[in-house]
Amino acid sequence: MKSLLIQISVMKKHGLLLVIAGLLAVCDLQSNQTIQQFRYVGLMKNWNDAQTYCRERFSDLATIQNSANSTKARQAAGTSKFWIGLFNGTWKWSEDRTRSLFTRWSSSEPGGGNCVTVSKYGSWSTNDCEELHLFLCYHGESD
Repeated sequence: MKSLLIQISVMKKHGLLLVIAGLLAVCDLQSNQTIQQFRYVGLMKNWNDAQTYCRERFSDLATIQNSANSTKARQAAGTSKFWIGLFNGTWKWSEDRTRSLFTRWSSSEPGGGNCVTVSKYGSWSTNDCEELHLFLCYHGESD
């Protein structure tokens, strides 16, 4: 199993220096401290099985709430197409059933599928939830 850890921190009106694999990155922080770690899983699963896997080992399938999250998610998965936790119930997140306020739909999307994958370019597409894809989990903690 292939796994990669990416850490994002968020806090109001402050900055954070973050060292990832020897690289220095500066992140803007917003409201309450939240650390979200994306975990790329190199296993082919349908959306429901991927969700179960993530919930048993981490928190849930990845939730992408802004451009910075989207970039980190793509970095974690490399050039793979992968499931995220968005599903059609008026496009809600798996974790807490909240509606997605941030999206990156490909042109002509959302289509007929009920579950969402992210392409290597970062665009979102709907797919049949029974298709097999790699997936991205996250583990989140709040202070």
